[in-house]
Amino acid sequence: GALSAYIAAAMEAAPLINYWTVADCPVTSAADLIWKQTLGETYFAYAAQKMREQRGDAKLFVSEYLMDSDVRAELLHLLTANAAGMDQINGIDALVTIDAASFDANGFATMLKELAATGKLIRLTIQTVSGTDAEAGTALAQAVAAYKQQVPGAQQYGITFGAVVESAANAGLWSTALNRKSPYASLADALQ
Repeated sequence: GALSAYIAAAMEAAPLINYWTVADCPVTSAADLIWKQTLGETYFAYAAQKMREQRGDAKLFVSEYLMDSDVRAELLHLLTANAAGMDQINGIDALVTIDAASFDANGFATMLKELAATGKLIRLTIQTVSGTDAEAGTALAQAVAAYKQQVPGAQQYGITFGAVVESAANAGLWSTALNRKSPYASLADALQ
């Protein structure tokens, strides 16, 4: 059908891309998803099967905002709801926004531990970090330490950032003049 045709066209148009997000926010955007309305809650298992048919070696991920334990529980439920298709999903992209002033390092570590228990690859995407530079640096160092401690090396698929330049809502790693800021140094130290 239409979803199969869309997947085939997208994957054929980008033959060098090997990382694909099968479903972007299937829990927090659930009401808006036409494929979920049409195919049911495990629509992304079907999509993953079709993507796997197109490219057997592709890394297929589901991304979601996972700091909220209820959202995380729902995603983990969905990942086990249809074993035949869910085994096609290689990983989880944990999207997070960090409020550095109130960052809960223990809760963050718990999230990563629960995700790692799936056995899937875990990618951490830090969308924004709010707070002072000092707070942001501390929170980033704690987030990286938790990732390294809670996610076994074989499951670590990396840490990425949605926004790296400072703004009203983001402490940033770089200033608007593109100079490195103190959170950059904290992040670099934590990654070593």
